Amino acid sequence: MRLFVSIPMTHSMKQSLTELQKEMVRKDYRGSYTRKENLHMTVAFIGEHEDPDAVLRAMERVPVPYVTLELTKLGHFGQLYWAGTRENPKLEEYALALRNEFRKDGIPFDPHPFLAHITVARRVIAPKDAAVTVPRGHMEFRHVCLMVSERGEDGNVFYREIGRVTRK
Repeated sequence: MRLFVSIPMTHSMKQSLTELQKEMVRKDYRGSYTRKENLHMTVAFIGEHEDPDAVLRAMERVPVPYVTLELTKLGHFGQLYWAGTRENPKLEEYALALRNEFRKDGIPFDPHPFLAHITVARRVIAPKDAAVTVPRGHMEFRHVCLMVSERGEDGNVFYREIGRVTRK
């Protein structure tokens, strides 16, 4: 199973993110845009792992913090474009604590440092000097989800929740 821990986006945040995608299209950013139902923030990417129950047990040991996400910028890693959020030390501490629990239990995870972002498009060819205005968007999250990445009969990737931990 291809697993990851994510913060699901609220309806209003998804609206803001799809507005950002529409602005990118208007400014001639060509690429493969993330479908609305797949918009999320990855807190920890686990990858191939066959014991989701162990992952959930580790997740349950880390309290979900009170955090508000606020969209602030458009960034990219090469051709992968993402919406960034205002820096939030509590969220960064949470991601680190979660990864520490995974390490204790021998659960694999991507060791790259956490950067709060939401992927909005892949394989993007961007026009030179085309500034994009990031719409206002903010949300408070109350839970994190353990997700599995699957491929549908149509060949498209979709994410399915297989567990969640809610803030107490």
